[in-house]
Amino acid sequence: MPDRRTRRQEEREAKAKEAKQEFRPPGGLFSRLSTDAIVGIIIASVVLLVFLVFFFRWWNSRDNTAAPTFNQVSAIAPGGLEGKTLFIADLNGLFRSTDNGKKWSRAPGIAKGEAYRAVEGVPGSPGALIAAGSHSLRRSADGGKTWTLVQNDLPSQDFQSFTIDPVQPNTFYAYLNPQGLFRSENSGAAWTRVSGFENASVTTLAVRPGDPKLLFVFHSSRGLLRSRDGGVTFEPVTGALPATSVTDVLTLPNDAQNVYAVASRSLYRSKDGGTTWAKAGGQSLSSANIVIIGRDGATGTLYAADLTGFVYSSTDGGENWIPHS
Repeated sequence: MPDRRTRRQEEREAKAKEAKQEFRPPGGLFSRLSTDAIVGIIIASVVLLVFLVFFFRWWNSRDNTAAPTFNQVSAIAPGGLEGKTLFIADLNGLFRSTDNGKKWSRAPGIAKGEAYRAVEGVPGSPGALIAAGSHSLRRSADGGKTWTLVQNDLPSQDFQSFTIDPVQPNTFYAYLNPQGLFRSENSGAAWTRVSGFENASVTTLAVRPGDPKLLFVFHSSRGLLRSRDGGVTFEPVTGALPATSVTDVLTLPNDAQNVYAVASRSLYRSKDGGTTWAKAGGQSLSSANIVIIGRDGATGTLYAADLTGFVYSSTDGGENWIPHS
């Protein structure tokens, strides 16, 4: 009997021991994995994280090369050192074309999220550009490849319009809403307020060459105006010009009498400094619906563009225009 009881007890103890060995207390995933497996999971996680970082960087910057959707173009300017380079300021940003306007991409170094109201080449400085946006004033010295902030003492950086004197390139004019019209005589570092317009928006500025006190501005309530005293007082521009729908004005550095204006999506020209106006552009612009006009300071070529960024150019002072298709 004792032997039988001993064998049964030994059998029960053996079964209990076997059951104890097969039982594993509940725990996390890593408690049931080998060290090599854990290291492999960590390495795979790091690789996945690096991939996701680069993917999202590419995703956020992919529209730098994609065809842009223009919202409201407000300025066009040649500016590249290589030729055939154009810039367009638009509410969706600042854009560049390296093939005379056939294809566009976001200007390098310019982040998304800022509306641009103006871009101009600096007279006498090949490759130098100034761009004015809703948050900043920027300068490029290399044809728009890189941009730096222009530090200034303006009360805000929300530029509604901007222009450079075509003869005195250190003289800038800018309109801030609602602070008013400002002038700088040291390339944008220090500014002086010269006029204020209440409850209005000034979307166009131009300076008569050789006379920095003669300005053209488009006032949202009063139409196209002219100032003869640097912006202290203004008078309406009359003549055969739809002065209440002007989207751009262009003056020439070597000709104070010739002034161009885009109004009601048509080109107009004055040969007497803005006193009288007549339609220009002939048949080549008759159905173009242009809204902006610019000039290449090196070649004298005129450029115009419509709301979609489609570009036309003229090498004969605006008499004939060629589409850049």
